[in-house]
Amino acid sequence: MAAVPATANSAQVNGPCSLSAGQYPAGATREQLSGLTGYKRSSRDAYVQRLKSKGLVEPVAGGVVRITDAGVAALGDDFEPLPTGKALRNYWLERLSGGEREILAMRAGVANPALGSRSA
Repeated sequence: MAAVPATANSAQVNGPCSLSAGQYPAGATREQLSGLTGYKRSSRDAYVQRLKSKGLVEPVAGGVVRITDAGVAALGDDFEPLPTGKALRNYWLERLSGGEREILAMRAGVANPALGSRSA
């Protein structure tokens, strides 16, 4: 699975894990963070712990991790959450290549991956 792309500012706060936390301002489960980053459990937990020790994320009920105001500030002004819905599908279709793109297109029912159009 492709990781969430990092920006220059986000790299200063542990790259994909901080970006993923920023994607879910109300909080994300550790499993969601793994899905977005592609990290194994041990790596994900290590990064979450580093972010927590810097005050950039905080645990909330049910094993959810939420980005703090300091975490949002650390991401910088150039951080933009990934789109949702069809826009997210199109975002990845534009960035993936080869087999990854074809698999996503097939699973999403997209007839022409280059255009992001759905099949009939």
